[in-house]
Amino acid sequence: MSNVSQQGWVLPATLFGLALILATIRLLAVDQTGVSQIFGDIRRAHTLRQLGDREILSAKEPRPLCERRAFRFEEQTLTYEICGESRVPWMIAPSSAELPISRIDYDAIFTLATPCSSTPVNAPNTFGTTPIASKNCVVPATLNGGIISVENIRGEATHVLARSAQTSIIASPGQISFTGTLTLESDLMVVAGGDIAIGTITTTPSQTRKVTIISALGGIRVGSVGSGVSVIAAGRSTIEIPENPYSPPFPIPPRRGHEIIGIRAVGE
Repeated sequence: MSNVSQQGWVLPATLFGLALILATIRLLAVDQTGVSQIFGDIRRAHTLRQLGDREILSAKEPRPLCERRAFRFEEQTLTYEICGESRVPWMIAPSSAELPISRIDYDAIFTLATPCSSTPVNAPNTFGTTPIASKNCVVPATLNGGIISVENIRGEATHVLARSAQTSIIASPGQISFTGTLTLESDLMVVAGGDIAIGTITTTPSQTRKVTIISALGGIRVGSVGSGVSVIAAGRSTIEIPENPYSPPFPIPPRRGHEIIGIRAVGE
């Protein structure tokens, strides 16, 4: 009688166990399907985001502030808020002159920087608002094609020799100062992040030279300009250059477009 009772309990327990196993398998299958769908949605969203980024970067330059743009992908519209760099106008001297620059590609200039030919010396500590490097590079009396340095550039009377037919360039992310005379054998471009001060700019007799001076954030001051030299200056602070003949076109630095500084997807 005891054996019959035990057998009566075994069958329901077995059936319950099988039902539990089948239910578990079913839940696992459902979970696996859900996980697959989630991963599929993630991959699709990632693909759409890549397509959106590609479309944004290949489109026209962004506006200075923010604007919304809509893009259509696979019967789906994606809307983004795109913010561009601000466009601060340059001050130009002489005031009637024009210089076709907007954003300067400083990377293209300073990747060509070379070590100072002399031992750099510590720059005096200053607390101004314009850029200044921590060290000064004192240049020799003769420069072959100019100089591009990561230090401040300091000089007195300096002769800038021509390098083939190229425009000479003097550039520093800090300050540039020549207390004496810059004598030019070619056109010249001067680019600095901070203040630029030049005593006199001249050229050899019977020659004509064009000079472009640009300061990103500092002031520009030129004491005097010799015969045959035409100077144009652009900056965002004070500009002091003497009257001189306006003779375009002038040398211009490498330029770049206005870049995107922020992208935000806008939910529909």
